Amino acid sequence: MALAIYPELSKHFKGSVRGSLNIPYGQEYKSNEEFPIHFNYSAHPTPDESGMVGAKNILKIVQSTSAQSLVFVLISGGGSALLPLPAGDLTLDDLKQTNSVLLNNGLSIQQLNTIRKHTDALKGGQLARWITSTGAHCISLILSDVVGDDLQVIASGPTAPDVTTFKDVLNICESTHIWDKLPKKIVEHITNGVNNVIPDTPKPTDPFFGSQVKNFLIGSASVSAAAVSNHLKSVHGFEHVSIFTSEMEGEASEFGFKLPSLIEKLLQSANTTAKTIAFIGTGEFTVTIKGKGRGGRNQEMLLAFLIQLQKISKTKEDPLQFYDFAICSAAFDGIEGNSPAMGAIVSSETLEKLKLKLNEVDADKRSYYENLQKILDNNDSHTFFQFLGDAIITGQTGTNVNDMLLILLQKK
Repeated sequence: MALAIYPELSKHFKGSVRGSLNIPYGQEYKSNEEFPIHFNYSAHPTPDESGMVGAKNILKIVQSTSAQSLVFVLISGGGSALLPLPAGDLTLDDLKQTNSVLLNNGLSIQQLNTIRKHTDALKGGQLARWITSTGAHCISLILSDVVGDDLQVIASGPTAPDVTTFKDVLNICESTHIWDKLPKKIVEHITNGVNNVIPDTPKPTDPFFGSQVKNFLIGSASVSAAAVSNHLKSVHGFEHVSIFTSEMEGEASEFGFKLPSLIEKLLQSANTTAKTIAFIGTGEFTVTIKGKGRGGRNQEMLLAFLIQLQKISKTKEDPLQFYDFAICSAAFDGIEGNSPAMGAIVSSETLEKLKLKLNEVDADKRSYYENLQKILDNNDSHTFFQFLGDAIITGQTGTNVNDMLLILLQKK
């Protein structure tokens, strides 16, 4: 985004463009020595020291602006982790420990980011407050990775008004049973917020949001789904293509177990005689970590689907018995969970492929890889799909607009 916007800005603001950007480790970029925007590597999904240094540098630039300044803020999914700046007396370790608790306990992205907005100094509209405090104006260009494209949730909404409160944070912590797992200073900080000892995040009623801040959504999963739909029809000649949801969410494994039933319902509702059929869904699952393996939400979902498929394959309960199929589920940013993969593929040949692979390995590996439920319980979906050769590894894509599930069917 920065590389794309700078040539346009330089046409109108020659010699006066400067900036800083936090990007994930592994993300490559090309710029010349005269490029005035500093790229700073930071960690995702767990924030690190480098990310905090970058956040402080961004704040320093913001504080040096004036009423004559126009600040462009470029936001994409993943920004919550990439731009950490502890609020008040909190430390980076407090944020890291809290982040670990949140990720390991299956909270939704809305719940995650409500807590993040109230423990970080730039999230929940607070970056916008810093920008406008100097008299400057702000234009934010936003890529959404959130179901529903809620601006206050994307990257924890650094320039969007926040409708959530410290009381909401407390309710989330209690209802998800994580209150006693949080660091002591985080608990004290939230308690102070509930008791109005410290101010809440900026709200929609704050006047600067109407006069000095403009937020624009420039990309989302729905845009991507429409592009994939058009591509399948025009390039690959699929006879029936439908986008069945933009709101996939919930526990990944639970969705995977129910996927055969969902496909059956989609086929019934499609009511088509087409020989080639595609269903497209977008959203983002969550994973409750119980094991010590390597994986991610899409790979975990597909492993659960494969377990269910193994149970019903070639029975009357199998909606796919009359189709050749390929099902891909992947994260647009190119990585997920603690794995290097963006997702994986399961096809009508996967179960047979697994049998052949098991015959090629020793007894110990065979014992592990043939027990799919044990692999799932260990959250080790990536190791499994890597064993099959069906993990999708692209490296960082440089953008993040949520996840996509693509179901491709061809009648036998």
